Amino acid sequence: MKAMLLVLGSVLLCMLQTQAAIPKQQNLNIRKVAGLWYTSTMASVSHNFRNDNRGKKIWINFLQPRRSGNLVLRTLTEKGSRCEEDAIVLEKTEDPALFRISNKRSSEFHLVKTNYRGYLIVYARNIYPWQNEVPILFLYGKCLNTED
Repeated sequence: MKAMLLVLGSVLLCMLQTQAAIPKQQNLNIRKVAGLWYTSTMASVSHNFRNDNRGKKIWINFLQPRRSGNLVLRTLTEKGSRCEEDAIVLEKTEDPALFRISNKRSSEFHLVKTNYRGYLIVYARNIYPWQNEVPILFLYGKCLNTED
């Protein structure tokens, strides 16, 4: 399963490099996506992403749907010898698999693929006013062991 997800992730990154349409989960049930997800892998073609996230690991993510249709993403991140907690409100759009984040940057959060109980693939695109966009592909799992 790890190899299949790695290949899928590589294909997605290649597609995104060529500006192809971003695949999305069909018939998404946002309530089933809710809950605890562990970060398995993060990948980006951006040098800025690699430099900005050196020594920083996102370990635990909790997705919580709101009645409004928005989604709250809570993260617990290891940075050096301490942990940081953060909460981000992902604003719903007309597309149930696409959310936006509005703050210092404009960001998109695409729910690409999930089986709800084992894995979740997310494509995020951060658009900063002072630099090019930063695409990031995330692979989350419900278990710490990716072989489960």
